[in-house]
Amino acid sequence: MELKMLLVDDDMVDRTAVRRALEASDMDVYLAEAEDCAEARSMMSDEAYDCVLLDYHLPDQDGASMFDELRQTMDDLSVVIFLTGEDNPGLAQELMRRGAAEYITKSELSPTLLRDTISSALARHQYIRDLRLIGEYDPLTGLPGPQLFERCLNESVMRGNRSGRLFAVAKVGLNEFARINKYIGHAIGDKILAAVGSRLTTLLRQSDYIARLDGDTFAIIGQYLLNEEGSATLADKVLRALSKPFDVDGHSVFLSASVGVSIYPNDGTDAEMLLERADLAMRHSRKDGRGRFSFFDKSLDIEFARQRSLEAEIRDGLEDGSFSLVWEKEFDCSTGNPAASNVRACWTHADLGELSGRDLLDLSCKSKVLTPIGEWYFDAVCRRLCDARDAADLSGRTVIDVHGYQLEACGFAEFMFKTAGEYGLSADDFTLSVCDQEFADFDEKAIDCLRELADAGFRIRLSKFGGASQNIQAIGKSPVSEVSLDESLTSEMEDGSDDMVVVLALMRMAQTLGLKIVMPGVVNEFQHYFAYQNGADAASGPYYSGPRGAPDDGNPAELV
Repeated sequence: MELKMLLVDDDMVDRTAVRRALEASDMDVYLAEAEDCAEARSMMSDEAYDCVLLDYHLPDQDGASMFDELRQTMDDLSVVIFLTGEDNPGLAQELMRRGAAEYITKSELSPTLLRDTISSALARHQYIRDLRLIGEYDPLTGLPGPQLFERCLNESVMRGNRSGRLFAVAKVGLNEFARINKYIGHAIGDKILAAVGSRLTTLLRQSDYIARLDGDTFAIIGQYLLNEEGSATLADKVLRALSKPFDVDGHSVFLSASVGVSIYPNDGTDAEMLLERADLAMRHSRKDGRGRFSFFDKSLDIEFARQRSLEAEIRDGLEDGSFSLVWEKEFDCSTGNPAASNVRACWTHADLGELSGRDLLDLSCKSKVLTPIGEWYFDAVCRRLCDARDAADLSGRTVIDVHGYQLEACGFAEFMFKTAGEYGLSADDFTLSVCDQEFADFDEKAIDCLRELADAGFRIRLSKFGGASQNIQAIGKSPVSEVSLDESLTSEMEDGSDDMVVVLALMRMAQTLGLKIVMPGVVNEFQHYFAYQNGADAASGPYYSGPRGAPDDGNPAELV
């Protein structure tokens, strides 16, 4: 295979020596020659070369500064080998550090040295390119990954700037894909993702571009659109293709997707804004219902701005002490003694009012400040417990809320162990409460984190039990050891009501699984005795005591 090489040297004698060495090396080479940097730049802009032999000393510019310019302006720079009359090891090291492939002293030039140096440099260059390609492509689907997609989107913007042609960015999110991994297995899930990539690829035009951005999210660039209706056609084709069943290893799996579309230049003139707005539109599609697509519009931008503003307000609230803790006792149904302390984070927003517990965690999750709130919350609870330990009986474990996204975050279990230990507390002092509805969507990573925490001594509670459809088998296999019934059922329960029948069925279900039962929201004597007579282990609510703000001395035992 013929190598295309460019020799840049102002000395005719040196160029002749290099040309003769190449001819004697038995390499199949097409050699072009330039006498200075300007001529070389012009030639390289018109034609691609496999290798450039670049003299260090040139009349219009030194070779090193030209090399730096080429590296900044060319995405895939040729192999560059420096030629110089100086035997200077320090210079050689500096040029190699800046990215040169090799450094040859002209006095040592020979056919063998030149052949071996060029062959070695080209082999290394190809190896690095292969590694880069492996990293840029998704190994599961074979599709481009996020880095290549970003590069292609930037190129599409540049073309759009020149031509004024419309193009669309579509972000495709598979709905509830975590359940497939959870209930059918990751091996099947991986095959389905590969099939999704293949199916989407076949329906696109040759000019379109598709990539896998992360676990269950794909992105498409629809090029050369005549009008906005073309992007609607593209999104509809995607939804129709993904609505057909995927038959994998004996499983017939039905998927739904949500698609968000942004259009250049109407919705943005840079890659970051277009992708961000396609993401906002995709999230809006999920809120409207599964299996839909949405175009970006200005109202979504307003919503995004509100989220950013809320995020800033939450961070300010954490810094200025606006967050507080609210405690509520749980009582043993058999003895009437305090059994545990349920503690919630609380924050008052000027427009949204008082937010606490699960509502606050859900809000912080949408605003991307879940981690700082979660860290403040657990640290504040540990600090109060540490202060109160010598002053009063803590009445059993302390129950704190945990969001599913926290369990999926890297290092969450380590944070819990470290923080409790810093205050002289242990996992046995706590019960972690996860929401029933979130539990249904937990992926394997979240379940593994729960197991790690449970193995260390944290008790795991499923709260709002009965508020979502449950996979009983999944609960039985999980580290959940107790449930707290859905307060919307228990607080309005009356003798003989439908709510009473549902609550009783849920209690029998939990007892069959060997789980402890907590009945929250008890407001009257009938509900209190119902809990006791039907085997609830603990209960809480206004009938026993109303939640109040923690006193100045931080003693949770006083809040009865």
